[in-house]
Amino acid sequence: MRAGRAAAALPPRRSRTTTSAAPPGLPLGGHGSPNGPGRPGPNAVSRTRPRRPGPPNAQRIHRFAPILSAAPTARRAPRGIGDNGRVRKLVLGLAALAALLVVVDFGAAIATEYRVSRAVRDSAALGSDPEVSISAFPFLWSVPRGHASAITVSAQDVPTPISYRTTVETRFTGVDFPDGGIISDPRTTVRAEHATASWVIGQTTLGRLLGVPDLEVSEPPDADDAARTGALTYGPPLSAHRVLLTGTVQTSADESGPVRSPVSVVAYLVLDKGMLSIVPSAVWPRAGAPGIEPEPVPSIEVVGPQFAVTIDARHLPYGLDATRVHSDGTDIVVQGGADDVRVRLTDLRSAPDTIVPEGDR
Repeated sequence: MRAGRAAAALPPRRSRTTTSAAPPGLPLGGHGSPNGPGRPGPNAVSRTRPRRPGPPNAQRIHRFAPILSAAPTARRAPRGIGDNGRVRKLVLGLAALAALLVVVDFGAAIATEYRVSRAVRDSAALGSDPEVSISAFPFLWSVPRGHASAITVSAQDVPTPISYRTTVETRFTGVDFPDGGIISDPRTTVRAEHATASWVIGQTTLGRLLGVPDLEVSEPPDADDAARTGALTYGPPLSAHRVLLTGTVQTSADESGPVRSPVSVVAYLVLDKGMLSIVPSAVWPRAGAPGIEPEPVPSIEVVGPQFAVTIDARHLPYGLDATRVHSDGTDIVVQGGADDVRVRLTDLRSAPDTIVPEGDR
């Protein structure tokens, strides 16, 4: 009884339970037990076995295991990551510096081209600023040292023997000039290894000059097709350059007056001592609509003179002499060139000083 009271007074413990032997007279279980063999009887007494205490450190680690598992672990950065970041910053800095230098160089080129353009306009009394292009890269390195690979000057409405709108363009290659040159003074004399001047006459300007407002300039047909198509020609070939001129001109006359009809004429471009002549040589039949007879081909003697003209092209920009002529789409281009010339870019309408090689003197 005392042992049972002492056991009841102890606080309960969390421990594994085992069964002990029953009091005398009660079977533990087996063949004589009412619960069957191996099973405790209803009056079996349960005893608790205290848990074997572990080491103190192990208990503390077990208690703080969730906190330690959730704490972040500091990782050391791999070697080289910091170096890559510095290299990236250096590359970006150099790229930004290069872009800034390109912008500054480009701005200096635009400013110089504008100053030269204004000087050319004032000197040649033009109605608008000509287009000036200076090819030199880097600009701030080449031009201040007196060199440019090419300089191009293109202007419209330049006074020419034709009182209508035309375009002139001159390109200088291998240009040298005094240090600072055109940057400090656009009127500085420059020396070019070669200069090419062009005078462009468009089809609208040529039509106004001929009195044919609807004039069209195009590539000529093959000369071998003249006999097959029934073209009316006269005279031998005058030049290797031909154009096809199409416009409405007088083809005949009746009681009511002149009869005007669209006509296509093949004409030669002849350049002789700086004089450009457009010489019609054949009337080209125009294709009629299907099922309708084509109109009769007018005589070249009747319509030819209405497409003929002579233009003075002896004085190209900067005084260069015209040496060749050709067609370019709807334009007629007169060109001339010279080697080793000295000019001032502002003297658009003046003659250059041609340097004669010593062997030719």
